[in-house]
Amino acid sequence: MKNKILILVTIIGLASLVFIVVLFLKNKQSISEPTSTQSLPNAKTSTQVTSGTPSATDTSITPNMSNLPTDSKISIPSSDSKGSISVDNYYNAPSSTVIDDKDVLMETNKNFDILAYNYNNEKTFLIYLKNSEESLEMTRKNAESVFIEKLGITKEQACLLVVSERLADDIKGSTTEDYGLSFCPNSKKLPILN
Repeated sequence: MKNKILILVTIIGLASLVFIVVLFLKNKQSISEPTSTQSLPNAKTSTQVTSGTPSATDTSITPNMSNLPTDSKISIPSSDSKGSISVDNYYNAPSSTVIDDKDVLMETNKNFDILAYNYNNEKTFLIYLKNSEESLEMTRKNAESVFIEKLGITKEQACLLVVSERLADDIKGSTTEDYGLSFCPNSKKLPILN
């Protein structure tokens, strides 16, 4: 009798687990399907977001982001919380890919990515240095120049923003360390790579 109860409980448990997995997968499919094909202002198609070779028929779009700033300049609080820096609106820049209202890929190329984040009303930036044929130091200088140019600010103003500079995982000797902008007081030297 005890064995029959144990077998029955096991069968019911397995059936419940299969039911939950099926529901989860069905719900995941319905969430990933686009709900609208109308064009949104500032929205980029997924073919613009991915760096691979997307299909020509892929027309899914990002969610409606009607609360994005539309002015030519936006204000970013300084890292010392004593003021703010007026920067060019990277949401509207032609080279930017708006992922959602909190994440913007400001620039991407084979050498680096520049991202802007807005979480809990804290606006931060990430410069992600990739493994490339040019020297890491040259990649860093180029990325920093593009960052300053995209925001329309000076080096001094850039030092007042919250900016992380990190190395890609595929760079030999890379760590999760934040190297900071090379011209700012909190800057760290890049590792010497072979």
